[in-house]
Amino acid sequence: MLKRASHTVTMGCLDDASCPARLEATAPTDWALADPATLDDEGFRRVRRDLTRLVRDLQTDLARGGSASLERHDPTVR
Repeated sequence: MLKRASHTVTMGCLDDASCPARLEATAPTDWALADPATLDDEGFRRVRRDLTRLVRDLQTDLARGGSASLERHDPTVR
């Protein structure tokens, strides 16, 4: 599947321990989302909202035929 992907996105897990798929070869974009396992309920909801927004933005851009500018996500920007 990765060989056919035009875009790859990680959510802050490009280390070998948590992401053994070797995504480095596909030049992924890292959205640098916080690990929800370490957050309280509100933090978990914030990550969920951020992820939903990022995926929708990506879908919209790809549907428009855009290049899906997958800049690194700054979790401090809302």
